[in-house]
Amino acid sequence: MTLQTKMRSERLSTKRYCCQLPHTLAAKFEAVCDMHPQKTRAHLIADLLALGLTQVTSAAQVAFTPDMNFLPDRHQAIYLLNGPFSEFHELVFKHHTAMERALSKDEIDMRDEQSVDMLEDRSP
Repeated sequence: MTLQTKMRSERLSTKRYCCQLPHTLAAKFEAVCDMHPQKTRAHLIADLLALGLTQVTSAAQVAFTPDMNFLPDRHQAIYLLNGPFSEFHELVFKHHTAMERALSKDEIDMRDEQSVDMLEDRSP
């Protein structure tokens, strides 16, 4: 059973979550959204949370077991300069740049408003 099928069959919580992400996380999340247009943001967030919590759970289990049989991983992935890996990082850069521009524009707008307020305060 895939995570999406499981989510559809599972009852949803009545608790709602809302958060602001740091720029780097928001840019990465937007890149993931661009790479998976068939999924909703809610499904992507649920998928990412489920994966992350699975990692936390498995890391906690490993922390309590002795590492007598530890073998280093010799089959690590090799990242190529094309394909999903590079596409993801290009999209992250695109979204990060757009968010930085939006933030700097907002800061300029706020400074302009403050200077107008200061000018109005000085007028008799």
